[in-house]
Amino acid sequence: MVMDWIRLRRGIFLVILVAVAFSASVSAQVLERESERKSEALKESRERPRSAK
Repeated sequence: MVMDWIRLRRGIFLVILVAVAFSASVSAQVLERESERKSEALKESRERPRSAK
């Protein structure tokens, strides 16, 4: 009975660990996409005045 409880706790810990790692990678991808969008927007805003002249 005690071994089952230890296995259960270990399994729950591993599931939580995997979930945290997955959410961290997803949030990193989202942040990367947002930074790419911001850099593209900056490039476009810098190019627009030149083309307007």
